[in-house]
Amino acid sequence: MFVRNRQSSRGLFFDVWRKYNVNAQLEPLEQLVLGVILEHPEYHHFLHDDANTMELEFDPGSGKTNPFLHMGMHIAVKEDRKNRCRRIGLPGSEKYFYHYVKPVRSNTKLNMK
Repeated sequence: MFVRNRQSSRGLFFDVWRKYNVNAQLEPLEQLVLGVILEHPEYHHFLHDDANTMELEFDPGSGKTNPFLHMGMHIAVKEDRKNRCRRIGLPGSEKYFYHYVKPVRSNTKLNMK
């Protein structure tokens, strides 16, 4: 997922949430974004109020987590895993990837939920 600015990044989350709530068809990237949104119900209230949330500042010093940055990082990790699997010829499943590809360091622990 590549975005040029904060408005377009947050706009994608708002658009996906709106589509989900009216059962509209989602593109593959939107399905990925929706999956991450659904994994984070603690951020759903931000997505209901796009007029106020679009310009909301999440100062790191405030102790508040930026929900868009947080969910965006999940998306980036999922896209990276999918692309790595594709490059080495494995199906896109994260579990499949980690089951058959050894970690770089032998002492690395993997979370296999």
